[in-house]
Amino acid sequence: MDEFRSREPTLGGEPRNMSVRGRIYRLRLVMPMTRALAVLVLTLVGCGAAKVAPKPQPQPQPQPQPSERVARFRSWGHVTRGYGVDPLTANQAVGSWHWVLRFRGDEVIEAQEISPTGTKLRRRVLSHDAAGTLTVLELDAHGVERAVRTVTADGRELVVFRTGVVGDECHHRKLVPDGRGFEHEAICYDETDRPYPGEHGCERVVHERNERGHVVHGACLRADGTRATFRSGQHEYRSTVDELGYEVETVYIDLDGQLRAAGCARAKNEYAKNGLIARRRCVTRTGAFDVEARWQYDDNGCQTAYLRVDAQGNPTLDNGVAATIWVRNAKCEELARKTHGVNGELVGRPAVREYQRDALGQAIEQRCRDTKLAPISCLGGKGEDGAFVKYTFDDRGRQTTKRCFTMSGVPSGCSVQYPFEERLEYDTRGRAIAQSYFDTAGSPALALGAARVTIEYDPAGYIASKRYFGVHAEPVLAKIGCHELRSVRDDHHQLAAIECRGRAAELVESSLCIGDACFVPGAARVVVERVTFNKLFNVHYDANGVELVRISCDAAVCFR
Repeated sequence: MDEFRSREPTLGGEPRNMSVRGRIYRLRLVMPMTRALAVLVLTLVGCGAAKVAPKPQPQPQPQPQPSERVARFRSWGHVTRGYGVDPLTANQAVGSWHWVLRFRGDEVIEAQEISPTGTKLRRRVLSHDAAGTLTVLELDAHGVERAVRTVTADGRELVVFRTGVVGDECHHRKLVPDGRGFEHEAICYDETDRPYPGEHGCERVVHERNERGHVVHGACLRADGTRATFRSGQHEYRSTVDELGYEVETVYIDLDGQLRAAGCARAKNEYAKNGLIARRRCVTRTGAFDVEARWQYDDNGCQTAYLRVDAQGNPTLDNGVAATIWVRNAKCEELARKTHGVNGELVGRPAVREYQRDALGQAIEQRCRDTKLAPISCLGGKGEDGAFVKYTFDDRGRQTTKRCFTMSGVPSGCSVQYPFEERLEYDTRGRAIAQSYFDTAGSPALALGAARVTIEYDPAGYIASKRYFGVHAEPVLAKIGCHELRSVRDDHHQLAAIECRGRAAELVESSLCIGDACFVPGAARVVVERVTFNKLFNVHYDANGVELVRISCDAAVCFR
């Protein structure tokens, strides 16, 4: 899921990359309440009594007319206002991403995002009710409601997406302001009000800000105040922000108070004329070169290229790819993507993806080609089976079906051991609770040994169980050897164990692999033992609870 709140900088100190527009933001709509005012005037007339003059009725106060200003709009920061503003001159706005803000008095009531060429994209409508609750309605570039964010007067933040999903890992947050009203702390909670590490791995994040409200320091903590680390490994970061509000340098600090030992310890950023990051150069703790990333944009301000280079500026591989090139429309929606190697050659399977979108911007068709531009499966199928994929969505923007074809439109399998069609079902929270598979005749068909998979979630929203069923809805052992695959999490919602169970809930041997992490032969259960954030072990047990092997994750790919 896309990041909800636009951060300058993002938590963990990673620079904001606004190049892929259309981020989803945490919002919730509460219509403002109106209050009717009635005044009863009594005129008393009595024997010998003087008439009492009618009490003057209070006159309604004129509302200030909305005014417009141009600015960069930070969609988070101030707890009760819910935003921060960096004013721009007309010249500064030309050719850059900016917002047109409508004010009533000193309060923003509407914010419209404008691309460098003037295209209107996201829009936010802000309001406060009588109790002081802030409500922000987020509309996408097509005018469709995406999400609603509410922040109560005491700082409880809740986001409900159009899909029904509540929150983005955090079910809700507690926002604690500083003396100026800016967000100083954000504490992440699950649905049961237990603190847990959200999308950045921290139960609690503390910020310090400069005089203009920009974050210049962030630290990761447990809810009880003990120090912790962001998922990217560091405990804290410190940023330098220029006069325009851009983060130009960030240093990353470990728990020992020293510069980050692994990877990037200091990053310097440069920005394109459109206001988005163009270059990020990292050095290690010793000052040695680590990595440099570069971004390129079209005239609309949409990201069209991303590449990594070495110390001499030559392209270098990242997961087998040196550069990714995009074609986008005026709303920055992806229409095509190509991946290239260090010499500019096409790489990857597939190397080219092309998309067709509907009037709401949803990708309803995908076509894929290999390095020689011949049709190839988009989903790992054989030959050109699944080289052309069609998707459908419900009225809440959730994918409901996926159907696969050859490039010429002949129905085919989607990928290895996956049939023609997949259908998805959702709960009221917008979470997928079932996947069902069908052949071209519409009859149930097996995908990796199961025709239907049901999914259950724990209170924090993590997948707790998957169960597998056959074409007649009978319990089956899927290709991985399990009828049920269970995930167990610890008190901090980190993965603690994975278990493979049979039809009678007994432990059974599994061949499960997630990415490159696999059960060893004979294993039915894997326990994740954590020593520190970065030091952990995978302990594999057989169905009788006998330890088979203990693997250090320092030198191996592990379940995490």
